[in-house]
Amino acid sequence: MISSTMLINADEIITRAFDNYENEIKLSVTDFCQVAHFTRPTFYARYGDMPHLGVELLIKKLESNFKLAENNYGKGVQDLLLYMFDDRKYLLRLYYLIKAYSQQRNGKFAARFPKLLEQAIYIKTLEYVRRRSRTGDYSVKAVNDAAHVIYTIVYEWLNEGLEQNPSSVISRCQIAVAVIDDQVNKKIR
Repeated sequence: MISSTMLINADEIITRAFDNYENEIKLSVTDFCQVAHFTRPTFYARYGDMPHLGVELLIKKLESNFKLAENNYGKGVQDLLLYMFDDRKYLLRLYYLIKAYSQQRNGKFAARFPKLLEQAIYIKTLEYVRRRSRTGDYSVKAVNDAAHVIYTIVYEWLNEGLEQNPSSVISRCQIAVAVIDDQVNKKIR
């Protein structure tokens, strides 16, 4: 796992590198090192490899923008989707970078991106329900299923290039949001 400070630095470097290589989908370690003024050994010592860095950066970006309001899971989902739409150029370039590496022979870590994204959404959702449940009597399966629906919609939208209007994507998430609200608001019998 790459430290938060190193991810912030890498995020800034990748942003500059994307600006320098406007038409490139695949950003190489050499490209990154030129922008960062690193040697290749410094890059590998800090970040492992490019697929690992790309996955960690994209997951961190999405996690940090999936802020679950005190008592409003739906607002957190909405804010995440609006963030994704607003920052779509950068997010898509990271996503396409990951996809390019996942199709290579050594791209096993990059190929794990969908599962890591699903896990991140599930953990945040379960944490939200655990902290806000009135009774502690919630269904882990219902929470898991709702988080899976949110993940599926987010991943599908990302995979389609974030072209669809965020309001229609938000409305597709409403059933899952209602399930989470029901789990949080269960009453003592």
